[in-house]
Amino acid sequence: MTKTFTIGDHIYFPWFGDVYGAVIIDIDKGMDVKGIPYAIAKLQLDLAGGETHCKMSSIYKTEEECLNAIRKRSKKMVKEYKESIKDIKELVKFMHIHNISSANEYTEEEARRAACERAKELLNIDLEY
Repeated sequence: MTKTFTIGDHIYFPWFGDVYGAVIIDIDKGMDVKGIPYAIAKLQLDLAGGETHCKMSSIYKTEEECLNAIRKRSKKMVKEYKESIKDIKELVKFMHIHNISSANEYTEEEARRAACERAKELLNIDLEY
């Protein structure tokens, strides 16, 4: 599905696990660390009137589309994390490498969920997430 947006469009985008609304005020080009070009939108945020930038591939026409994309990405990450934790030793290493503590915006939510689920599966320990 191709998403097309223009300057002046109201859009939604994920930011730190939440959905934010904004208006596109400019569109430019960027390049990732591998040298692959991408389109980037300069955005005027709905709340607080600030500005930010976001890859065009990460913006959505509706809040629901954005939420669905966040959920899909999160589910995939949890699955991949859990598959990497094969035993108790790997669980301990994983918990040491990732910030799974309850630390607000610093918490790696998907890593936390995966660690808690694997702790239950491997050790029958119920951890909150």
